[in-house]
Amino acid sequence: MIVSQFDPIYALIVFIVLIFSFLLLAWFIRNKTSLVSLAVSESNIKLSSTFRLDSKNKLCVVEYRKKRLLLGVGPNSMNLLDCENLEDTEVNTREESEKQGSFRKVLSNTLKQKDS
Repeated sequence: MIVSQFDPIYALIVFIVLIFSFLLLAWFIRNKTSLVSLAVSESNIKLSSTFRLDSKNKLCVVEYRKKRLLLGVGPNSMNLLDCENLEDTEVNTREESEKQGSFRKVLSNTLKQKDS
């Protein structure tokens, strides 16, 4: 019969390593990812997209007060690169969609042309 011996020092070391790894994982999620900002959804600031230029610099598209802002973000600075009114873009997209017509109309016209 094999009897295993319980080593309390080994169990304590494993416990400390597990706690440390959980704390390290929590710190990483909070500081290095955007999972925390996804939980808060009642803000009037919306981060639309980001593009990493290198390890320290990135471009961010932010929507705030019916404006779309293109920001250059670095380790010690943030620069406004471009600004666009969302109302103007909504009007332009509506006009383009009205010119094109609905999908059903475009599809039926295309099918009629192929049948002829």
